[in-house]
This record gives sequence, C-alpha cells and structure tokens, in this order.
Amino acid sequence: MDRVRIGCNYSRQPFWKVCLGVPLIYLPIITTVPFVVTGVFLIKTHLRYVGGMNVKSYWDFVPAGFLIGMGIRSSPPSMFPGSILPTTGFSGYLTASSTVR
Repeated sequence: MDRVRIGCNYSRQPFWKVCLGVPLIYLPIITTVPFVVTGVFLIKTHLRYVGGMNVKSYWDFVPAGFLIGMGIRSSPPSMFPGSILPTTGFSGYLTASSTVR
C-alpha cells in the first residue's frame, strides 16, 4: 500500500512556492474567525431576547490563571474561584424531597 508522504520535499521546493504555500495553511483559520464571532454575537443576542439572564461573557470562561498571567486581572475572583457556574439563589427546581401539589 502506498502511503502519502508530506513534507519530504519541503527543503527542495523553490522559495516562491514556500512563500505561497505557507500562508495557505492559515487561510482557513483566518477566514472562519469572522463567522465564529458573528455566530457568538447572534447566539448571545438570541439568548437575551428570549429572556436569558446572567448570560456570561467570554472572559468568564477563561481560567483565572491565564488572566493573571496576561496581566488582565491582578488576583483571582473572590467568589467561586475557577467556577463558571453562577449563583442565582433560585430554588424552584424540583428535587426528590419536594412535593408537587
């Protein structure tokens, strides 16, 4: 069975082919970013329009250590460090001990 060999002739390729080919690696990633950003905006807007409350932002999902390392935040948040779950105080969920009338 013949196998595909990738990168064997890279060092023997002309410089113009390398200059043309390397950006083509990143082109799919760069072209999809605007669609991802638009999709996130539309989903977040949809959630707010249908009554979503406490919709978290992107930075609420980024680990605190990353934010501290990048200099964005000086210390971890004081309430629920590392947790992405909000505390709403809502107790309307049915549990095994609750009764339905």
